[in-house]
Amino acid sequence: MDQDGLPDIVCSATTRQGTLNFVAFQDDSTHWKIVDDPFRLQGFVAIIGEGIDLISISGGPRINVVAANDSGVYWFKNPKLTGGNPRTDPWLGSRVGDGNRGVSIGTGVFNRSGESIVVASNEELPAPWAPGLVWYEPPLDPIQPWVSHSVDSTHRWIHQINTGNFNGRPYFIVAEQEQACGTPLVAATHPGIPCRVTMFQFKEGSFIPFSIYDKGTQNQAVIHYKGGLLVVGANHGVYGTLYPALRAWFIDEVSLAGSSSR
Repeated sequence: MDQDGLPDIVCSATTRQGTLNFVAFQDDSTHWKIVDDPFRLQGFVAIIGEGIDLISISGGPRINVVAANDSGVYWFKNPKLTGGNPRTDPWLGSRVGDGNRGVSIGTGVFNRSGESIVVASNEELPAPWAPGLVWYEPPLDPIQPWVSHSVDSTHRWIHQINTGNFNGRPYFIVAEQEQACGTPLVAATHPGIPCRVTMFQFKEGSFIPFSIYDKGTQNQAVIHYKGGLLVVGANHGVYGTLYPALRAWFIDEVSLAGSSSR
């Protein structure tokens, strides 16, 4: 983040525990400088939530941060890009679009406009986000509001977003959390969640859904494997008696030509 050749760590806040976001800047192998809550808009009380990711703006280094609070989604410019110090100088925020501190966030390159932002409803605190699943496209002037594209308003309670490129086609993968599937405690507060694991491929200006699984997962990782994609889902430990700890799905050109993964 400060481009000194050492890796740094950017952490989001936790809405339930009330902890703030921070950046851990590495000084050497045994010492880290912790900078608490650097992503705060001047004059705003609202702190950012659990969703966070890095982003390149206008083709520059991927050292800016995307996060959200209850007033919307923002990207925060790394002071290093204007000759400043990211450890001490303010990270100036520019509004992207609507959101709340409970949304999940992912970034990826989907078309020639530059790196875009995917925002999904998480349904933790403070409340569900009605648009469900949206991607924001950068305008020519990235400090202006971004162009909002609805993907699917029915997708809810998404914990993680994976983005990538498969055989020249940009995609992102989302999963509705598995604890909403048939769990009475969750079903009472989050009814009607289909519990889908879905891949959205970018084709001709829009995202086309592809069904991976119909029982959800908590977190997922994507591995390029034998000419395809191996999607590994890890389920919530509290519900381990209902669902296996790990599941994996394989996606290749054959399965994409059909209706679902293997």
